[in-house]
Amino acid sequence: GSVSVAQIGTERANETDNPLVGMCYIIKLSSGKAIVIDGGFAEDVPDLLALMTQYTGQTVPQVDLWIITHPHGDHYFALRELAKTPACISVKTLMYHFPAEFRDRKGNGCLAAIRDMESIAAALGAEIRLPQVDEHIDVDGMDIHVLYTPTDCSILNNPNQLSLIFTVQGPQKKLMVTGDAYSRNMQIAVWRYDKALKADILQLPHHGLCDTGNMDFYKRV
Repeated sequence: GSVSVAQIGTERANETDNPLVGMCYIIKLSSGKAIVIDGGFAEDVPDLLALMTQYTGQTVPQVDLWIITHPHGDHYFALRELAKTPACISVKTLMYHFPAEFRDRKGNGCLAAIRDMESIAAALGAEIRLPQVDEHIDVDGMDIHVLYTPTDCSILNNPNQLSLIFTVQGPQKKLMVTGDAYSRNMQIAVWRYDKALKADILQLPHHGLCDTGNMDFYKRV
């Protein structure tokens, strides 16, 4: 069957009057369950739950796999908020890759986000999965292929650089997910996979901002 993909985002003006939009993608599975990628801000939870209920047709939406691309609040705070009322959602597996040794320019790391993930998994009774490069994960006939996970954190200084890059292959279409990946992440994927990066749908990195202009990657996708 076909795969439906929806993105949600609630716009809020900050002090510079720029919209703040969280990222979340929902992939509807033929079983009626779902794969969810990221989740957006905590404020996005009502929209997220409404859309998931609509997609799954379930009062308590069932998620086979929930993937968090990287430890930024506009990508995982909605899931953290949902975990405060675990009866409203069912999550089988939570997948993320936050290196404990990573430090940004200010010396901040991922430990708080790792604790959040562990607390979320415990609250929802979800299994934790830490993906590996080139791993294939089957979810209800959908093939998730992990193309990039952060490795050498000594040369990384921004949590966006931790973004997972992976594809979701359905019977008819392939989706390329980049999170907030920067050019270096994308170039590594090019070196590893070259023309195999070709996909039907591309989630533009970093909300479509112009700081990830890796044309080698885009051309192959």
